[in-house]
Amino acid sequence: MFITQHARGRIMERVPAGWAGGILARLEHAPGEPGVYAYIVANLPYIRVAEDGSNGDILVVVAVDASVETVYLRRAEQDMSAAFFGAERVVDLRAGRDVSPEDDTTRQERRATRVRNERKMRVTGASTRLLAELSKRPRARKRRQKDGTI
Repeated sequence: MFITQHARGRIMERVPAGWAGGILARLEHAPGEPGVYAYIVANLPYIRVAEDGSNGDILVVVAVDASVETVYLRRAEQDMSAAFFGAERVVDLRAGRDVSPEDDTTRQERRATRVRNERKMRVTGASTRLLAELSKRPRARKRRQKDGTI
């Protein structure tokens, strides 16, 4: 795939140092097809905030006729549908598969992760309450004498 100078600059500014070369190589070797396609390129290690205010932890590019034109940072919770990007199809280059609206496993994975995290929070919340109750119980401890000896 061909990467325009604008897209190359956006990738360089939006990904962590050291990642740009690998991402550019992955895009250059990706098979380009005629039409408009959105490609999910990489998961970033944390939510990045670009100088223009764009932020997210997933790098998405839009290619028109096998030429990368636009680069997005998206959060995992946000919509990744073809309609949102104005594309015919969304292709996940991380896993080498298509992401279609009918079988959006990426969305299902995000939901499963959210549910797991909510369960952890409930367990953590219960543990916190239990610890708080235990800390309120009087403990047998040695009292210091007024002169500082035990």
